[in-house]
Amino acid sequence: YLFLGPTEVKNFLADPDKYAPVLGGNDPVLALDNQQMVPGRREFGVYLDNRVYLFANEGSRRNFEQNPQRYSADAMQAAGAQPVVR
Repeated sequence: YLFLGPTEVKNFLADPDKYAPVLGGNDPVLALDNQQMVPGRREFGVYLDNRVYLFANEGSRRNFEQNPQRYSADAMQAAGAQPVVR
């Protein structure tokens, strides 16, 4: 990780999981729908509610975009985090 200064380092160290991709970078759609842990790729990433979600392919990202609340809530629950409530 690269930081602009000590304030950014402090913010990161206070909650490093906040800056990491959900499910360790594995595709949440494949994990939740197929029980498969498949690494996501940056080119298929989505930024939602201040979190990064990575997907293995365009189809998986499209499925997420059709129902982002379901997948984000379930992925955050699976990761042991609290989802953002709007």
